[in-house]
Amino acid sequence: MMERLPPELQSLVIDNLVQTGYEIFGHQTTSFKTCSDMYNLSLTNRYNHSRTTPELKELLKFVILDGISVPPWHQQSLCEDDELIKQAVLEIYFSQIMSLEPRFRGWAVRQTAPHSPYCFKIDRKGSLITRMFKRYFEKAPCILPEDLPVRFERKEAAPLLGMLKGMNEEVVQLKWYRMTGEIEISATKTEERG
Repeated sequence: MMERLPPELQSLVIDNLVQTGYEIFGHQTTSFKTCSDMYNLSLTNRYNHSRTTPELKELLKFVILDGISVPPWHQQSLCEDDELIKQAVLEIYFSQIMSLEPRFRGWAVRQTAPHSPYCFKIDRKGSLITRMFKRYFEKAPCILPEDLPVRFERKEAAPLLGMLKGMNEEVVQLKWYRMTGEIEISATKTEERG
């Protein structure tokens, strides 16, 4: 139906969607609805895709990334040796990613992926993942390094990092270091991401 409209009117519709997204930023549900509408419109044909994609990326940055805590790997002031604080910051970040509409989670993970490798120490005596995060196992696949011992699969940062990888396998890479008991999160290089 929209393809029958003259390009000027199509452009007005898209501009109106973008403007609405910025105006209602404080109302997250409606902002996500606007992002969803723009995303769906981008899938209808090449013209709409080329016209909406740049605007959608900017709106997503504005709506989504401003509402997500900075992950531990982007916090310069965070002490690398304080595993409890790193874990707490990861849990907050992860919770906010999971609060997004499922179709936007992978995009948010891509946008916030580490620029350089970042390690979390997994202690044998460490705490198991809390009940709060167990409910997410049905909502996101958990992809852990194959050589990670089973006894660590539900400990501390490991399952959260595995679920982040499950949301965007192309970008997130996980590696287990047996000798140091660390799991490393890294990302494909920017030029590899496309």
